[in-house]
Amino acid sequence: MPALAQKIGSLLFCPDCGTLLDFPREGEVSVKCEQCGHEEPASSYENIEITTRSHPDAFPSALRQKRKTQTKIHEGSEGLLKVSEKCEKCGHMEAYSKEIQMRSADEGSTILYTVSVTILDGLLITDTRMSSAQQKVQQHPVFQQAQTKASYYIQQLDKELSKYPFLVNIEQRTQVPKTYAFIGTVSLVTLFHFINALAAPVSNLVGWALPAYLSFKALETPGHQDDVQWLTYWVVFGFFNFLEGFALRVVLYYFPWYFAFKTAFILWLQLPAFRGAQTTYYNLLKPLLTNVSQQTRSATSHNDTTVTAEGLRDRVATATSE
Repeated sequence: MPALAQKIGSLLFCPDCGTLLDFPREGEVSVKCEQCGHEEPASSYENIEITTRSHPDAFPSALRQKRKTQTKIHEGSEGLLKVSEKCEKCGHMEAYSKEIQMRSADEGSTILYTVSVTILDGLLITDTRMSSAQQKVQQHPVFQQAQTKASYYIQQLDKELSKYPFLVNIEQRTQVPKTYAFIGTVSLVTLFHFINALAAPVSNLVGWALPAYLSFKALETPGHQDDVQWLTYWVVFGFFNFLEGFALRVVLYYFPWYFAFKTAFILWLQLPAFRGAQTTYYNLLKPLLTNVSQQTRSATSHNDTTVTAEGLRDRVATATSE
């Protein structure tokens, strides 16, 4: 029995001289080595699977989200590429692709996808079953418009979140897209506000964690704009805690959604995209403090003038009596 070719991945090498063998053409039963003339049966190319997996650190974070496993399967003389791709129609998570050059040589090739399922005997059958109701819903203009808008807003949110290095670092370590992690965290915090026992600690945690980190960073910067932002923020946040210290029951009685309002307001105050604390200082606190300071100075100046006039009268009276 002649020796069979050596397999390395999807490549076959001649067992006699080690030359790389070509793929068999359609209708050929064997492949002949161009160097030594060894004939390799075409059946050696069947049932070859090559699985390619990317390393966790092989791609930047933006590409890691699109990472997928690809398996190449040779069915006789035809090569199929199995990819982990979700079908938009039936939701199946596996597809087989085939690349065909349907246009001129200077244009790109066309990739055809076939969604298949495996049955007990190992055969592949095309999964074309799909309910007409589901198909009508997916093809409805309102559904497609909503899906397009949702994708757009998710992309915009991902761009905004990419500005924060610690979120990108968390995404690289956990392999969880930062957009979905952010939406999940916001949903969880919102859910906690419906539970009375958790509303207060969650609201205080939101108001303390990120501002504390950014306040420490502000201490290391030479500018004063961030100092205005965070000094004003802690004054307003302290006022909320002062109010809760003696009037929380009254506030909750007339305003049950107080903690939800507080969380939304302090997020507006602290997030760099809004910088509400800085806006509050320049538009509300600074004019008010300036007005109070001017009134205090005016009153002090008036008192000083009155004392001086009285002193002059005393001196005039003393000089007259003398």
